[in-house]
Amino acid sequence: MANVKATMTDIRVIIREFSRGTSLREMERKLKLSRTSLRNYRDRAEGSGRSMVELLALNDAELQAIMLKGDGHRGRDVDRYAFMQERVEGYAKDMTRKHMTYDVLYEEYQKSTDNPYGYTQFKAIIQEYEKNHDYRYHNVYEPGREMQFDFAGDNLWIVDKDTGEAVKAIVLVCVLPYSMLSYVTALPSAKMEYLFQAL
Repeated sequence: MANVKATMTDIRVIIREFSRGTSLREMERKLKLSRTSLRNYRDRAEGSGRSMVELLALNDAELQAIMLKGDGHRGRDVDRYAFMQERVEGYAKDMTRKHMTYDVLYEEYQKSTDNPYGYTQFKAIIQEYEKNHDYRYHNVYEPGREMQFDFAGDNLWIVDKDTGEAVKAIVLVCVLPYSMLSYVTALPSAKMEYLFQAL
């Protein structure tokens, strides 16, 4: 089995499995990581002088510093990772802002550090954080039972070809959540009279 780089979530699972006394072979099968990698993580954990329970109580930056070798380029990686972990929650919140993109966020990140991650790794760290901190509820829908609708995005402008007059239009999006069939229309206003007519 090829060596696969473990994420911080994987490392926490590995430590938890070690604390339960799970064998390397069983962990290799469950986690799809090589026994060599698992031994390395075990040796680093045991060499830290802390119990597995104490290691699990550490934050990601502290745990990363222990679980990665602190020499050569790895030492720089630990510093870079710690810098990113201090800011990843803020970056994830920034991604929820209107018109925010990873490109814009990455430019800001590059200006804030001398040792930045590459774009792909930067994006992957934020996405992993979002995945691990996603508390959305999964809804179950019945066919034809409900329709969801909302006014979407910025206002659009409809231009009359003959006169050149521009009229503001509000976009209404309707979705049947079970089938994901959707309907989109432009309205002159969000007033009830236009809304009910569109529905």
